[in-house]
Amino acid sequence: MDLNMIEIFPTLIHQFPNFIDEIERKSIFDGIFDSEELHDDKHPMLIGKSFCSFKNHEKLNFLSSDIISRIEKHSNHYADKIGIPKVKISSYWSVIETPGCFMKEHNHPNSSISGVIYVNIDENSHPLVFKNPNPFIGTGYYTHQNKYNTSTHEVYPQNGDLILFPGWLEHGSDYIMNETDTRVSVSFNLIRDYSDES
Repeated sequence: MDLNMIEIFPTLIHQFPNFIDEIERKSIFDGIFDSEELHDDKHPMLIGKSFCSFKNHEKLNFLSSDIISRIEKHSNHYADKIGIPKVKISSYWSVIETPGCFMKEHNHPNSSISGVIYVNIDENSHPLVFKNPNPFIGTGYYTHQNKYNTSTHEVYPQNGDLILFPGWLEHGSDYIMNETDTRVSVSFNLIRDYSDES
């Protein structure tokens, strides 16, 4: 008997290894700490001693125009894959975490696509953990875990990686604590770009 397996409602994530090279990575790292005064320790999604420049994102300039252009290029390829209109960066910000920090589960309202670039992480850094958007996934009994019943998916990026995901998708560190001395990442949001629309 023939069998047609239909996988419905998948959620696509794009990961680009080595999106930035070592020179760019070090330049971003230095730029973040050159603007240390723009960081505060009051981001509601970060637990533990951490610093975030989200509130001052309009003043930041540590991403070059070339990197922003490359983010938008990759993001628009991703947008085409998931069937949404052209996008452009609306904001970006840096996150600095010390040992004992973790990131609470959250999403990015009003963002078509969100993403992160990893500037300084290692094997002691917490992963990026995505939550299954199906609210009923945890109500069943399963004999084993696989992609059809898992409630979370962990991504362990490397320095220089870029990860893109839908802004509505909840993510965090699933209470896994960071143990890297200075874990540094750059997050960003992209919104619909109306400039080419008539």
